[in-house]
Amino acid sequence: MLLNLFRLYDLVIKHIKTSKDCSKMVRKIIFGGIRWPLVLSERAENIEKGKEEGIYYFTKYQISNMHNPKVRFSIYNWHYTNEDGTVR
Repeated sequence: MLLNLFRLYDLVIKHIKTSKDCSKMVRKIIFGGIRWPLVLSERAENIEKGKEEGIYYFTKYQISNMHNPKVRFSIYNWHYTNEDGTVR
């Protein structure tokens, strides 16, 4: 199942970056509780990392579409992290 989540994440990000028609796509995507190290896209901008409510960590960023760079999508990923920085 974890492999399927990796694949889903990759497909969503690829579609955002390469789609020629973004008119029917949502503007904001939240990946909650992902249990793998997040590898940001090379198109990631406005990257913000932090701790929320002392409970979980988050990474927020935007991705622009390669065909229309003015079209941006917000990605929000949150996860629980151990004290040593590993994802739990």
